[in-house]
Amino acid sequence: MLQNKRNIRYWHTSGTLAAARNRISVILIFIISCHTKTYCQNLVYNNSFEIVDSCPTNYGQLNLAQGWCGVSSELFSSCSSISSGLNIPFVYLFQSSNCYRPARTGNNIVGAGITIYDSSYYYREPIFTHIPKLISNKQYCISFYTMPFNDINNTGGFIDKIGAYLSPQPIMADCNTMDTVYAIAAIENTQGQLISDTLNWTKIFGIYTSNGTEEYLTLGCYLPVNSISMSVSLDTIALQAYYFYDDISIIELQDVDAGYESYICANVQDSAQLGVSPIEEITYSWQPSTGLSNPNIANPKASPLQTTTYVLTQTQCSSIKYDTVTVNVLQNPCTVGLYTEKEILKLQLIPNPSNGIFKVSNFTNVFSLKLKIFGADGTIVYNEIVNPNEDIKLNVSSGIYFYQFYINNEWSKTQKLVVVK
Repeated sequence: MLQNKRNIRYWHTSGTLAAARNRISVILIFIISCHTKTYCQNLVYNNSFEIVDSCPTNYGQLNLAQGWCGVSSELFSSCSSISSGLNIPFVYLFQSSNCYRPARTGNNIVGAGITIYDSSYYYREPIFTHIPKLISNKQYCISFYTMPFNDINNTGGFIDKIGAYLSPQPIMADCNTMDTVYAIAAIENTQGQLISDTLNWTKIFGIYTSNGTEEYLTLGCYLPVNSISMSVSLDTIALQAYYFYDDISIIELQDVDAGYESYICANVQDSAQLGVSPIEEITYSWQPSTGLSNPNIANPKASPLQTTTYVLTQTQCSSIKYDTVTVNVLQNPCTVGLYTEKEILKLQLIPNPSNGIFKVSNFTNVFSLKLKIFGADGTIVYNEIVNPNEDIKLNVSSGIYFYQFYINNEWSKTQKLVVVK
């Protein structure tokens, strides 16, 4: 059972929290830059445990997964031998028969146990990592996937309150500690709903508002015994549950962006690019689906036969947001003067967002190009003739602006401009 497994594993555990901190300090350099971008990626390094120092050969070797720490917790890998008990998908624990546990993604997963006899005998095997400090008052979508161990003999039990914990310091004193500590989860599974599906990964997720001090993420259950619902399988004296984990994420809650209004020419197999780059753990749905390369991705190509306004539904944790974008279909002949409308409509200010210094993209042989930029209240902040490859310096404060191009006083277009200083 779990207690026997614990005694065997403990002596093979090595490393301290200080060592783990040193190892992941370099890792955090590239993650922390996420805070300066409009669209952040996952703040959890090695979130699927795929980056390892070596293949696990014994219990209690979670520390082989770079950036992760925890006494007596396991790393399971397809590169481990079946005889070690750590091979996936054929996991062997509790001196029982194998159970089939494939990784949700990749080739590795981790696992940790929980044993409860009564309120005086309650310990948990921790799984934790260092993350970039969260930004105060920012909202984050936190999610992870878990699945209980349970073999053909129904060895093991189930609980409800598994969650993710965020803290300024680790909940446990170091990588070799199994303190009986209590904490309030940032997000957790619904009370009373036992996590008992042994065939499919269960997603635990929620939205968390940061207080600006959080630097450590811990997975598991750290509530008092009387706050936990449990189900005991074979052992009627103690709960001995074991859960696997995969695909952990902390991603800043994102604004929805369907992209810019665009124009295509009819009857020439033309298309427009919608949306923005995809972000993990966010789902996208476009309506109508007519003319789209794929209505369920972040950035489909649109080739409608007539002018169409598309609605993007973006779901992140429990947050659902909407945005619209119109694709205008221009009938042949698709021209204005010496230039095709499509060429004129490709003109954009780049980069966008910017610190106030821009260039005009796709600007080649237009005789006279006038640029007008104005604020949300209609105040004009720039109104000049511009030249190819010329820097356009905008002396304004951070905010959202709009701009128009005038070509030979014949035609104009309006787009959004974001200035960040």
